[in-house]
Amino acid sequence: MAEANCRSVNGSTFRWIATCAVRYAMVFTVGWMAISLTAPRMSDRADGYGARKNLWGSFLGYMEGAPGMFLMIGVPSLILLALISRRRGTSAPDEFRAFAAALLVIPVLGLFPVGTWVMIAIQVVVQILFAAIIMPVARKDASF
Repeated sequence: MAEANCRSVNGSTFRWIATCAVRYAMVFTVGWMAISLTAPRMSDRADGYGARKNLWGSFLGYMEGAPGMFLMIGVPSLILLALISRRRGTSAPDEFRAFAAALLVIPVLGLFPVGTWVMIAIQVVVQILFAAIIMPVARKDASF
């Protein structure tokens, strides 16, 4: 009986992590698109002293960097979510969301040396928005 209960908990934990990963990837993509549209325009030259690219060229340039930013911010965020996944049923949903939001801001700290305030602000909002609204939490009537 205890083994079946453990298997059920592990199964629902895996489903929760998988659901979080899919939702987080979508939210991260939308957030990075917002960053691409609002961040300062990219330069034509690698040293930054050339003419500024048009909006579409700059957007594409930032979107080329999105996979790298997902590795720097998204993967650590998903690892943090996996680490706290067992805690989601032990506290109230609002407390868990606040705890997750506080933890998810930590990976954004890597943007401070290289990002502009627009990039940092949008990414922090994306992290908090995910934790506060989009992330699934444990409810008594749900399988998560």
